[in-house]
Amino acid sequence: MDGQRTFASYLDLTILAEYPWFCQVPALRKLDLTSGSHYIPFLQAVNERIIASENRAVSNAPPGAPITLVESFGLSNALIPGHGLLQSLVAHKATSVPHFTAKISNLASLLLHYRLYDIVTALSSPDLICIPSGQPYKYSFPDPGKIHYKMMSNWSQVIQQGLKAIHQTSYFENTPHQNGTHGGQFPLSQAGVTHYLFSSLSARMQEVDGQSILSNFESAALYMTILYQTKDRSADIPNTVNELCLFLTDLFVSKDEDLDSFLRKIKKPQTFKLPLYIALAVSPICLFLPVQLMKKEVARLNLLLMWQGLGGVRPQSLLHVEIKIYKALVDVALGICVPPERFRQMFNELGSMSYDSVPFTEVEWLAPREESPFKLRVGQVNPQSPHPSTYQHPFDPATTTASQGQGHSNVSFEPIRVDDSILDVNPSTASQQGIKRSSHEALPQRPKRSRKGLAVVHDAVDLTAEREVIAVRTVESTVQPAERYELKICLSGPEPEPSCCSYATFYSISEKDRFQMIWNLGQQFLRNPTPGRRCVQFVKNDDLRAWSNSLGQATLRGKINVVVYDLPPVLQGGGSQLDKDALRVIAPSFQRIVRAYVSPPEDFSLPMHDRETHVMLESFLKAVLPPTMKVIRSAQFPISVAVDVPGIFASHVMAWDATFNQPWCRRHEMPLNTLRFGSGATASAYKDFRVASQGFGVYLQALVGVLWLLLVDRGDEESIIPLEHTPQGHGGNVHYEPVRLHAGTGIILRPGTAFFLFAVDHSVFSGSYWYASSTLTATAISIIREFVGSNPGPPSSSIDMGSARLTLRRLVHFYHMVYTTGLYFSRRTSDECAHTPDLSTPEGLENLLSLCNLMELGNILAGDDYTHDGAISESERQDIIEARRLCRRMVDWVRRHFIIIDQLTKQEQSLYGEVWMPYLARFIRVILESKATEARSRLPRSNEAQATISILNASFSGPGSEVLQGHIAALDSGLANSNSLDLLFPGFRSISIQQRDKPLPDDQDDSINGETVLDANYYRILAGLRAVS
Repeated sequence: MDGQRTFASYLDLTILAEYPWFCQVPALRKLDLTSGSHYIPFLQAVNERIIASENRAVSNAPPGAPITLVESFGLSNALIPGHGLLQSLVAHKATSVPHFTAKISNLASLLLHYRLYDIVTALSSPDLICIPSGQPYKYSFPDPGKIHYKMMSNWSQVIQQGLKAIHQTSYFENTPHQNGTHGGQFPLSQAGVTHYLFSSLSARMQEVDGQSILSNFESAALYMTILYQTKDRSADIPNTVNELCLFLTDLFVSKDEDLDSFLRKIKKPQTFKLPLYIALAVSPICLFLPVQLMKKEVARLNLLLMWQGLGGVRPQSLLHVEIKIYKALVDVALGICVPPERFRQMFNELGSMSYDSVPFTEVEWLAPREESPFKLRVGQVNPQSPHPSTYQHPFDPATTTASQGQGHSNVSFEPIRVDDSILDVNPSTASQQGIKRSSHEALPQRPKRSRKGLAVVHDAVDLTAEREVIAVRTVESTVQPAERYELKICLSGPEPEPSCCSYATFYSISEKDRFQMIWNLGQQFLRNPTPGRRCVQFVKNDDLRAWSNSLGQATLRGKINVVVYDLPPVLQGGGSQLDKDALRVIAPSFQRIVRAYVSPPEDFSLPMHDRETHVMLESFLKAVLPPTMKVIRSAQFPISVAVDVPGIFASHVMAWDATFNQPWCRRHEMPLNTLRFGSGATASAYKDFRVASQGFGVYLQALVGVLWLLLVDRGDEESIIPLEHTPQGHGGNVHYEPVRLHAGTGIILRPGTAFFLFAVDHSVFSGSYWYASSTLTATAISIIREFVGSNPGPPSSSIDMGSARLTLRRLVHFYHMVYTTGLYFSRRTSDECAHTPDLSTPEGLENLLSLCNLMELGNILAGDDYTHDGAISESERQDIIEARRLCRRMVDWVRRHFIIIDQLTKQEQSLYGEVWMPYLARFIRVILESKATEARSRLPRSNEAQATISILNASFSGPGSEVLQGHIAALDSGLANSNSLDLLFPGFRSISIQQRDKPLPDDQDDSINGETVLDANYYRILAGLRAVS
């Protein structure tokens, strides 16, 4: 191998230097192939193909004349200094020579052959795997569309979803061993492998996720096999089907039915290359995308842009996965392994990996960057190609727009989405004057002092915008320090721990008075605790781990919030790891950069992940924020030390694990990025009373600093009285209880629990949102409050409404499985039953019916207007209909297995007519009354409120709704007499429940469906039929 050339010596490798290669260019290294000697034949074949392509490219050049790679393809004006193909090919697309597409295709083919050689070389010599070269930055690149590439924003999730889809195809149960062919009879020759791949692909053309994914792997391996087997190294797959037939027949000598079937189903031979090409240019993880890549078209120019855009050092977690996939593909292409056995081994290896520990910054590494606020501006093209040495330090266009001013650097910052989910910026003494916003939010510059004595802080700098549109915020400077107001506060913690004292700092009298009032409410509890009225229970972590699932649910059912102390430290890799992770999350959220906090301080050419943060969080917050700024910000994704609520409380986790392979539950992963969060707070920052949106419970764990919470226990949680921000507005039956959280302490807050949050010191806390089967009534009430506007969530909540609806629907599937499969009666002490509403109690039945009510109102709560472009997607509409059908089946199942008895009359009650429909009517009546009040006002949303009333009335009208309409009318009469929404809750409690000796026959199962009247009309109109009134 040493004596045989790999790259033509007279080619300018400018473009190669610009691409982020897997390892160093092979021609520049001595290779040690002892550990991967079986790859040598493949390397020789690819090397010969590269040389043939190079010779063909330079055949018309004068002997000995230097020529650039792009000139050899007729693209001589397609280079600019430092950027290779990134912008110049786009800029010259309209003006370049004819047959631009064909020339780009030839160039991409050669570059990808280089890439294939490079990868196999790295597999043969493991010491090269972690040695990157090429440009170190990420650039913006287009989303190719058609192939669902946006899913790659979380590559670990793509792998896990793909593995589940593959298992559902029974792929591993249909190997040749199990189809009657003994393993020794399976031909381990190249011809046998090729025959198998053609046979498998010809039968794998249906559009099913698992089949599509398997076809991606098999077609990538098959094309790699073709490249390896062709005797003419300059030959490749032709452009027409007829030519492809002749090509394959000549290549594999014989022609069989499998090859004929394959050729009949493939339309464009060039698309057959895409699975291997996108695996080489982007990542082999793309083969897990649930689409048949061999049927899709992606422009080769887009592949080049995507390839170059993914610059920089790949995370080790990503490299580890890619190595496993590449090895399997090459092993199959060489014919040294039985394809299904080798792929099964690879899938099992990937399935055994732990993806939960991969930080978010790594799982989103392959995400498209076309919407990034840090896009590069297309500049003027320099037709002259400089010497390759000038490319060692890639040019940054940021320097063309802003490098002349002080305080700018040429670093390319990666945006991090943040969201003020729990808390916002509190009003401060800073004022804004004449702000003109740029088109994107980005990280600001460091403050500069102007000549007029004003502190000028630059807002987001958009590198695609002009210099004069940069926004500025002016803050009057003063020689006198800000006036401070301090309050001494004594904090109580877990009962075994002593109290401690601290000082809260404020910068206005009103702010101080407000906190003083709230602080006094907490002190009243400490001085005069109400016997039997505690809403908090303190539990040591070791004791909590011994709790059963039943005990955890019973504790929540008793309206108790749990404080856990003595939690183990979450730090990994040293004491500074938490500071690094916390700064990574909150620095963009606070929109400040402190340049002295990078190492080495003067070097800003390093990528963000190569910088070493060596400051503590507290010093960072003190340095970047003025003393009057009080901020609590929450990121929309979890930090790497994010924590989850203990499993004994989280029924949604049990539901997800138990139903992942059930119908209607196969395509979804738990939305952890929206159910977990990490937050940072400055000292003395606070947020007034707030309830988690979407009916979630909240788990908070302090990681750094100290938090003080004041919890509100309203007693009768079903009250619909609006939750005002003023504590006196809660009425007389309100209980307040303070809690101190320090590092290593967490609290589980029930759904609907209002809490005041105060940061005693600079703090970082993490947590998650959860649903529990024993608190579904509180969840439903909280969702209704939020929908009618009496319990508004944060202005920009991190809890995605779609994720909440998805999680609730998953609970429906879980409950239906437990009830209707006999598990509820046969294993009452199992963990599954512990996380299922106990139907032998009125509270358990109420929890189940509360969830059923949410499903009945599913379209309305999602804002669906039943138009073609309504607020929900077609797939979610179907999911809601199916969940509603299962809820109706569960109600019927309860009717057949249990007897509902009125404790006053001792008579059996109809579950449907006398229990469920009155309860559902209360939900509907609350919404109608609240929206009617909103519609009569002149608020901007009055028209939407009127539309909601019309849709709600139409959804529960028509045949079969007479019972429900009668209960709504009865509530109208009661409301006219009392004029109080509070009477519409608390629901039913004066019943008892007995299990029937023998279940009633199942005579309604076939007639139960999940459509409402408007659902049926919606599909009739789409089908071109008239709606039924």
